[in-house]
Amino acid sequence: MLPSPHEATISNDRLVVRWLFEGPQNVSSVSWRQQQLTQDDDLGQIEEGITGEGQARYAGKPITQSAPQVPKLNHVVILVHGINTMALWQNEISNVLKGEGFEPRPVGYDKFGVWSFLRPSDKKRREAIAFVTTNILDARTEFPDAKISIIAHSFGTYVVTQFLEQNKSFQVSRLILCGSVLPRLYSFVSLATRLLPTAQPDKKIINECGTHDVWPVLAERVTKRYGPSGTFGSNDGRVLSRWHKYMWHSGFLNAPFCRKFWIPFLKNGTVIGGEQNEAQITWWIRLLARLPLKSMLVAIPILVGLCWLTSDPPASYRIGAGTRGIGYANSVLTDIKTALIGSSRYSCPTDCLRGRERVTVESVDSAKLARVVIPGEFACKRCYPMEALRKFMATFPACLRVEGMDTGRLSIDVNPSGTEDWTDSDGQQWKRCKVRVH
Repeated sequence: MLPSPHEATISNDRLVVRWLFEGPQNVSSVSWRQQQLTQDDDLGQIEEGITGEGQARYAGKPITQSAPQVPKLNHVVILVHGINTMALWQNEISNVLKGEGFEPRPVGYDKFGVWSFLRPSDKKRREAIAFVTTNILDARTEFPDAKISIIAHSFGTYVVTQFLEQNKSFQVSRLILCGSVLPRLYSFVSLATRLLPTAQPDKKIINECGTHDVWPVLAERVTKRYGPSGTFGSNDGRVLSRWHKYMWHSGFLNAPFCRKFWIPFLKNGTVIGGEQNEAQITWWIRLLARLPLKSMLVAIPILVGLCWLTSDPPASYRIGAGTRGIGYANSVLTDIKTALIGSSRYSCPTDCLRGRERVTVESVDSAKLARVVIPGEFACKRCYPMEALRKFMATFPACLRVEGMDTGRLSIDVNPSGTEDWTDSDGQQWKRCKVRVH
């Protein structure tokens, strides 16, 4: 006798599959199981375990239940990234948008470096705008009847507004800016008329601002093209600036933020409240926004260049050996002493950049230094005075007694135990260094 048809009972969160057998008694056993299904689980195919004759009897007849389909919203969301990034966040946001019925379209351009972002030339910027324009217009061609919204980050906010200015007939459903580098006085008057109504008709553009986002401020401080609207908000009344505490430049670009703040706005224009004023912006960003960085960036290289040109370059010190193999060190040591004394008066920062040390010579026995000779030669090409002194002491370690090398307050004298009396052919007395290290 054939078994009666199976029955399936499906509730909101549970699927119970029941097999009823009315066959012969020799059916040894039947196993069945329940599969708990939640909203986020796919239903998939339910495979039942059947043993004995029942397995052969019902082979090839699996019970299946298709997954619930998220209704398509006929709504394309363009994602545009910023500079100096691989834009991995676009994948995370795309997955959220797909799960909510949207059609995400990540749009980018060739890697755009900091120098390309800052330099006055427009070539790289035009290339980025042209590439994004092509991709957005392709999306419109592919989905001619769909709504199109845009989420742009950092430099992407500049690119998107340039695209909309150049394509004045292009209609946008929603516009979300985060970490924006647009000027605060940028006017959206020509764009607002092309945005579909939202739950708040006077707030058709969302501008996400981070209280710890310093990059829009730096962009505004060092260039003329960009502005800090991603930190201090937009002054255009058509834009809703929404602040988020402790948020940094890319802190918006994650799935939880997208689900909480962007999905309701994209679906029906619902705006979830954030901090509605910039009171929480950290103090050092406020201070940075007041500094004349543009003037400083121009003045500093000029000052450094002037100091470099006016500061003394390294010198060369050389002691040659005479006929008896003796070099008279008096002139070189005197020159080093004079240069060391002069080093205490140099304050130009490029002396440090050049490697010159500032020292103070507190005491020196000039008379004894003028009577020193060395066995052989000594040379230090393109050396600052402290460098020459260290090399002389390394070559003749016992000849001089120098104190205060670590503090920069020098006391220089001839070391009696490291020198010996020596008389030249004219009968003059000298102090000859005993030891030479090769």
